[in-house]
Amino acid sequence: MQNRILLFVFFLVVAGKIFAQEILTPEQAVELVLKNNFDIQIAKNRADIASLNNSVGNAGMLPKANVTVTDNASYNHLDQKLANGTETVKDGVVGNNINPSFNITWTLFDGLKMFATKSKLKRLEQIGELNYKDTLQTIVAQTLNAYYDVVSANQQLKAIDDAIKISEERVKLAQKQFDVGYSSKVDLLQAKVDLNEQKSAQMNQKKIIEQKKADFNRLLARNADAEFSVVDSVPFVYEPQLLALNDLEKNNFQLQSAMKNVEVAQFSKKETFSQFLPNLTANGAYGFNRTQST
Repeated sequence: MQNRILLFVFFLVVAGKIFAQEILTPEQAVELVLKNNFDIQIAKNRADIASLNNSVGNAGMLPKANVTVTDNASYNHLDQKLANGTETVKDGVVGNNINPSFNITWTLFDGLKMFATKSKLKRLEQIGELNYKDTLQTIVAQTLNAYYDVVSANQQLKAIDDAIKISEERVKLAQKQFDVGYSSKVDLLQAKVDLNEQKSAQMNQKKIIEQKKADFNRLLARNADAEFSVVDSVPFVYEPQLLALNDLEKNNFQLQSAMKNVEVAQFSKKETFSQFLPNLTANGAYGFNRTQST
């Protein structure tokens, strides 16, 4: 009875380890990296910042208003004697002076700098979006490459396991041939050496798989020791669809971003040139001053 209980517990432990390993598909890996990868989140935040900066206010097209309120209060002791003999002595003389003001400045013409700035901000927003798409594309490609590296390493381990089985049979055959005097001991020793080499390769391959899994987990922003299993095959496209030369510009986000950066430099040049043109600015102000004293 005790042996049956121990066998049942052993079965539960082994089954728990088997089911604890997550079967991760390539689609699930891409979904995880899109949600957890920090590079993607940073690129998205930068794109959002560039989008918020693209406004007419940052381009200098809107008026600037400034409101100022000054309030001075005083508490004094008054001791006054006039030439005619009049004398005034007072304690607690309270004074108050309030001065609110409102100023508005509107640049009506600045050498077309505001229009160049607005166009530059638009290009910067587009660059942020292109960089975000390029980061997505790069991280997804890295994820799939890392995933199928693990798949390929597992296949290599299976091949080594099969080679070990063949080497073990070879050792058994060489042992029997040596026992009956059919072959020398050299063949038996060589078979054992080959078997040991295969076992050493098996251990090295297992370490390689562990390292590849750890790198893959870090790419997914997970714990490096998180256990998972992968599919056992690598899909192969026999007839890949190659992009035409005219389509490279539409699908290469880095190239598009570089072209937008050229446009940004051109608009920055226009901003500098605007300093040689006259400026027209409208100013308006309103002020109010009130003084009270006891």
